[in-house]
Amino acid sequence: MRKNIPTQNIIFISDTRMKQIKGGVKTATLREGIRNYSLGPAIIINDSDEKDNLSVVIWKIECLPFGKMTEQLCKEQGYSSLDEMKKTLLEIYPNLREDSFVTNIVFSVKK
Repeated sequence: MRKNIPTQNIIFISDTRMKQIKGGVKTATLREGIRNYSLGPAIIINDSDEKDNLSVVIWKIECLPFGKMTEQLCKEQGYSSLDEMKKTLLEIYPNLREDSFVTNIVFSVKK
């Protein structure tokens, strides 16, 4: 792995979401629970091909209840609607409830 990247700043992501990041559509990712990411350099790795990875900079981290997610958050995630985003998240994390916390990690791809 790359030097100077905290291990908690290694983010695995699906092939579909990796394509959205590369296309500039997705600029953030959500994780179930309160996660220990840190601001600064990070690596995003395609979970189906570890050779497919991107260097990014995490510039914002926020924890919020699943039920308090906003349309702005939805756009950062690359979804067209809040309902679509919530439905997808529930497929990935079926135990999420309205009061369950999620961590939103906002990043910029290094050029």
